[in-house]
Amino acid sequence: MVYVLIISGALSLIIIAAGFTVLGRNAIAFSRTSREFLRRIDSMVTRITRMVDVIQRRSVVVTEKAQLLQWRLHLLTFTINKLRILVVAMDTALKPINRARNYIGL
Repeated sequence: MVYVLIISGALSLIIIAAGFTVLGRNAIAFSRTSREFLRRIDSMVTRITRMVDVIQRRSVVVTEKAQLLQWRLHLLTFTINKLRILVVAMDTALKPINRARNYIGL
């Protein structure tokens, strides 16, 4: 159970670090990789959700650690949704720039 908490915490830190790394690059490269980034984030959340479901099925009474894991999953989902909104906003803002680059031939 403790390992699952450590893994979920590490995954959330990796996702946040990956988001800041992508945001630190230039905006056009971010626009290109945003959809792939969202797909990876969604797959991670799906895996974590499945782990939480398995833990809850195995334990008849939901323990404190399972509740903590569930709370972290909700926090992670909230963070991912905020990142998703940011990616969509960046993608929308960069569409004219990408069109201009394609027109110029860059």
